[in-house]
Amino acid sequence: MSTTNVACSRLTEIQHAYAHIIQASLHSHITHDRCLEVILLRGDGSVLKDITERLMSQKGVEAVKLTTIPIEV
Repeated sequence: MSTTNVACSRLTEIQHAYAHIIQASLHSHITHDRCLEVILLRGDGSVLKDITERLMSQKGVEAVKLTTIPIEV
């Protein structure tokens, strides 16, 4: 399995572990060797921080940006 496939597999595993807070995700092929993954989450700040840190720790992940907005209930 290539490095890219391993990274994608790990990202998929993480997303499955957090399926209860994932609202949507987008996977786009930027080049043959690079992809962009956008994940829309809704949940408690500590859980959002946890998934962000797990994504950042993955080999092959170049950048992770967490952007939050307040939700009025």
